[in-house]
Amino acid sequence: MNIIQNTFQVMLHTLRFVANKLTRSYATQSTWRQQLDLILSKYLPWRNVIGTKNKNTYRLKDQTCVELRLIGPQDRKRYLKGFSRISSRTNINRFHTFKTGFTENELSYLLDIDNMHHLAIGAINCKKNDLGIGLARYIRQADQPDRAEVAIIVIDEYQGRGLGKLLYHKLIDKALENGIVTLNNVVMKDNRAMLHILKQMGAQQVSETEQVYELELQLSNLSKASQKPSNKHHFQHSIKNASIMVI
Repeated sequence: MNIIQNTFQVMLHTLRFVANKLTRSYATQSTWRQQLDLILSKYLPWRNVIGTKNKNTYRLKDQTCVELRLIGPQDRKRYLKGFSRISSRTNINRFHTFKTGFTENELSYLLDIDNMHHLAIGAINCKKNDLGIGLARYIRQADQPDRAEVAIIVIDEYQGRGLGKLLYHKLIDKALENGIVTLNNVVMKDNRAMLHILKQMGAQQVSETEQVYELELQLSNLSKASQKPSNKHHFQHSIKNASIMVI
């Protein structure tokens, strides 16, 4: 069975490689290119957009094109605009209380980061670069540098499309690159989407309060299948700094 699965994956990767080569030789908006892009979406989840040279561009389940980048102080306006779009439920699930806004010190803490010990990956719609749609963040623990605290958020209108899972997978890539082997997640009990993602990855519950679960994800225990979506190649590309809003 493993041999068959591996062979199938090789075939899919080969098909994608040929498709990219071909589509870059013709008009990027051609009908046949769009049809091929749609067909491959069924077999290569979270793949890069065919024909694009941007390695940080992906398709969600509904074919929405999203772009992922590390974030920084230049993302302040996008950050605040995205925050203004989230519902009370999403607000509480992320901050564990209803947060009405940010102080200057809080904004500096969230945006003026080194993207190594404190790292955040933001997402935007490829066609709307003034609005951030999601963020995955980790903060390394000072007393245990191989561990980090994680927070994930997706604004309401983009929830249910696979963006949260995509962001988490990219965060795992960067955590491993930076020597982190354990991700700690404190999740509200009614945040079913995040709990489902963590369950799929094999996270283990380590504590519980009246409102939250605390779960640990051991990255060293992740199999290749659970750590990354089926098109492994796409998650090996480095993430470059850019002006991208995050939440």
